Amino acid sequence: MTDDHARRGHTDQTRINLSEDHEVRYWCEKTGCTRAELTDAVTQTGVMSEDVENYLKRKKRWLGPDLACAARSRI
Repeated sequence: MTDDHARRGHTDQTRINLSEDHEVRYWCEKTGCTRAELTDAVTQTGVMSEDVENYLKRKKRWLGPDLACAARSRI
């Protein structure tokens, strides 16, 4: 995602910027996680989107799909 809202064309989807609300919404929607889960993932792995996505996939697999959904609904 780009920080320059006026810029059109290719956006940098290799990094996640938690300071930009539109980026947080995009990544939460794309990965199916909450803002808190995304923040935790970025804290644990850094801002590289591939690392964050892999972390979230491992975490959901470890919790199992039912528990992951239940955890999200409590937030």
